[in-house]
Amino acid sequence: MARDPSPFLSLGLCSGRWLSQALPRLLGAADFGQLDGHALCHLDVRSDNVCLRGKQAVLVDWNLAAVGNPEFDLAFWLPSLHVEGGPRPAEMAQVDPGIVAIVAGFLLHEQDVP
Repeated sequence: MARDPSPFLSLGLCSGRWLSQALPRLLGAADFGQLDGHALCHLDVRSDNVCLRGKQAVLVDWNLAAVGNPEFDLAFWLPSLHVEGGPRPAEMAQVDPGIVAIVAGFLLHEQDVP
């Protein structure tokens, strides 16, 4: 997004001026070392990768699994939960701002913009 902000700006979520001012802070917050860890991570937690079995939820589709910081899975799942009618992410959990910046950058990069 830093190299070519035009697809993101075409969404109309912010002005080019705001992005120019905020981008250095966003890039600074996105410390990829924060993804390091020792837990099994799914790396694609969202509702279409959850199967309900009685009162249990089971994560499926583990093709991206890796060892890392489990906070990434939480940060990745919370926006999906909100988009599908759940509470806002900050109402569910506090996630490290650096991890949030990484997830936000990834989601913006992967966004299909006409």
